[in-house]
Amino acid sequence: MENMITCVVPACNEAGHLEVLISDITSIAEITQIVICEGGSSDDTWEIAKKIQEIYPTKVNVLRQTGKGKFNAVLEGSELANEDYIMIWDADATVSLKSNQKLINQINKSNLFVMGNRLKGSKERNALKFLNAIGNYFFAILWSPILRFKVMDLLCGSKIFPKALLSNLSNDIKKVDTYGDLTLIFAARESSLEIISIPVQYLARSYGTSNMLRWKTGKQFLLITMKSYKKFILNSFE
Repeated sequence: MENMITCVVPACNEAGHLEVLISDITSIAEITQIVICEGGSSDDTWEIAKKIQEIYPTKVNVLRQTGKGKFNAVLEGSELANEDYIMIWDADATVSLKSNQKLINQINKSNLFVMGNRLKGSKERNALKFLNAIGNYFFAILWSPILRFKVMDLLCGSKIFPKALLSNLSNDIKKVDTYGDLTLIFAARESSLEIISIPVQYLARSYGTSNMLRWKTGKQFLLITMKSYKKFILNSFE
């Protein structure tokens, strides 16, 4: 039997393409549940999410985030998950439907962590800003010793993992990681999950702007990386 998936969609100021995105996600047979967690938008994201739930009442759940940050939205959305696997699908719709289906096709055993790789996939013009690309490559290389010398796009939002992984998150890492990408990868590495990186097509935004604060986020990632080196690299010499 195929592994079924709960898809969590953190959404803040993403009203422009949310309906089309959710329509795409409902076409994937392996996804039996979609949870939209709306995070205090200034546009009509919440109202559109409620309309979507009315269209797909048996498949879509919506909730308003009570905390702050994307990772908090993922965690709150995951509390409603019915399936053993969770997929994060960013509401900006910058990873194509076809590419996300490629990730889902990899889920065939329980000890797997799958994530998208925009660095090796095709990119639309202006999809990945120059400074963002530099930062992504920098952290991919910095984390390669931790990930057994595999260069992966750590910050791609598309990730699939066993729901049980959420009970094994490092509180020390989680409290400084508002996006959750490194927290999840840290937990996957610590749990000895096989980490697979799949090239994905990266699309330019068709609505809104990124919610990421580049320099603040970079400082967070450096702090998390230092903690990860201490855990996985320095401790191995003791």
